[in-house]
Amino acid sequence: MADADALSNVPQTTLFIADMGALAPAVADSLVRAWIHSPDWHATMATLPWLARHHDVARIDTVARRARALLDDRAGTARDRAFARYELSAAAMFRAIAGGDTSAALRFARALDDSLCNWFCVPDRLAAARLVARAGDLDGAAALLDRHPPSAAPLAVAEVQWHLERAALDSRRAALARSPAGRRTLTDAAAMHRAFVERA
Repeated sequence: MADADALSNVPQTTLFIADMGALAPAVADSLVRAWIHSPDWHATMATLPWLARHHDVARIDTVARRARALLDDRAGTARDRAFARYELSAAAMFRAIAGGDTSAALRFARALDDSLCNWFCVPDRLAAARLVARAGDLDGAAALLDRHPPSAAPLAVAEVQWHLERAALDSRRAALARSPAGRRTLTDAAAMHRAFVERA
């Protein structure tokens, strides 16, 4: 089993290892509880995909309340407020995922503005891309991922996942393109994506 002390400062990697079964669930849960209330917002952000996978809506709401408090803090900076707005949007997407509301999750995913993010938003970006891809919009999912290709931390677990997800999208697009029905699906999805971008 992995050493929890050694992993406590790398939340994304730790939760990936926990998902692989290499970290005791009780240990992972105790770390998540600490990260939810951490002054390090990068650690707090990392908990949202884990909480959604475990359908833990209550703790997602705790993260959202912290973000709302940061947004309402008059002593905060403009960057703090922009970050808080992003975190509220991400929490809404993951809350919908946790609750099984794929329609709302897709809507939040398409609206997620990750312009402030780099490596620490990769899990959110991956979740959003998967939602868009499952709705049949493979081009839209690829465009979402391509807005922020790996650069900041190329050896991070999340960046490896980015490459795997991007390759999977290309494989699905290639498979669809080989059949007339698949080509129509890609064309229709591309039109939907353009319409969404034009409305944004």
